[in-house]
Amino acid sequence: MTTTSATPAARARRTRTTSTPAGFDVSSGFRFLSGRPIDVGVGSDANGDRITAADRPFSAPGVPFTRDAFRNESLKFLNLRVQWKLDLKNSRKLIFSAEAFNVFNWNNIELAGTTVTNYCAAPVPLDCGFSAPSNPNFLSLTDNVPTSSRAGQLLLNNNPGEPRQVQLGVRLQF
Repeated sequence: MTTTSATPAARARRTRTTSTPAGFDVSSGFRFLSGRPIDVGVGSDANGDRITAADRPFSAPGVPFTRDAFRNESLKFLNLRVQWKLDLKNSRKLIFSAEAFNVFNWNNIELAGTTVTNYCAAPVPLDCGFSAPSNPNFLSLTDNVPTSSRAGQLLLNNNPGEPRQVQLGVRLQF
């Protein structure tokens, strides 16, 4: 596992390659990424300073949340490759391969947009942050507003991860 000192995000990568007695080469790779930092806001100019950037909610009177105080969803990927070589004449080879990316089709959805990063719901109270979030969708993958037509379904503003992909290939090596 490797970590970076610039951010507290963790990254892990593991790869393995094996040759089978039947002549197949199998390789796999697993990758884990901790969630990116999230800088929460209140969605408006709560303190009236006329700066266009949204203000941060307060964790205590006069103490705003620190920048990047929350983390996004972690991401994980498992990739697999299988190949088989057929020896031809004059040192030529025909190589068949199959690769699958995101084998288990993990969603890997990342939170995005003010719908999930605003700590308080509109209208924003002056004491936003002193208690639990009033935004029902704060850091949520699904719509938690009971009156919404999409209640319980995935929020559409979040970023979906890459779906499972499979590719097949044939290569002539000479």
